[in-house]
Amino acid sequence: MPAARRAKVWYDKHRKCEDGSEHEGDLELITWNGKTDDGEKMGWGAVVIEEAEDHKRSFYNEYGGDQERFFEWWPQGFRWTCCGCTGDMPWGCDHHGTGSKPCKCDFCVMGKSLPPHISPLTSQQRKGLTLSRGPDPRSHNPAQAAISEVIAEQQADGKSLMLCAACKGVRYCGIDCQKADWPSHKAACKELRKRGAAQQAQSP
Repeated sequence: MPAARRAKVWYDKHRKCEDGSEHEGDLELITWNGKTDDGEKMGWGAVVIEEAEDHKRSFYNEYGGDQERFFEWWPQGFRWTCCGCTGDMPWGCDHHGTGSKPCKCDFCVMGKSLPPHISPLTSQQRKGLTLSRGPDPRSHNPAQAAISEVIAEQQADGKSLMLCAACKGVRYCGIDCQKADWPSHKAACKELRKRGAAQQAQSP
């Protein structure tokens, strides 16, 4: 029997990520209280608790309770149920093994589970979700894993990393690492450069 088709929803156009992955869960407006990964108290719409009521009023009074319009203004007030990422995080769906395609996060590539301090399930954006901690066995890539390990070690040692000269958005341990990563970084590099040019054009 063929799988049932997913009903179309307004946020389908936001599912695609910059790394080529896709969010397969629902996009939910955060309406509950909670804490950030650092322990700061947050309220409705993922703003500091003191501003939550004003934020909620704005949603109804200025946006007429329209989640699609509100998302365009405040994407960080939403979360994807497939990975717990907020709506303003464009890079990828870090599902760690529950998605239909391999997870592309560094930890799954290295064949490692998420450490406890990374993306804790106690934070507001992941509250109530049952999320995998990985690793996704389909993702392991020994060559990419070696690069990630070196970068992690250099960061831990406080060594400076080489910045991608084109997009200035990604750092590498050296020229060999950059060359090895170019096939997977190429598309994101182009998009980052395009965004940078657009921001410069808008600057006074």
